[in-house]
Amino acid sequence: MGLDFDYTLDQTPLDEDEKEGLLIPTIATLSDCLYVMICKLKMNNKN
Repeated sequence: MGLDFDYTLDQTPLDEDEKEGLLIPTIATLSDCLYVMICKLKMNNKN
């Protein structure tokens, strides 16, 4: 799956479903975010 953890003796390991919940679905750059914001502003100004 890609996520490997080092556990101490007193920690309960995560199962695969719990690990899946920790994954970030997408990664965006600052320029990606700015592009989306500008597009939304342009769409709002047209209305």
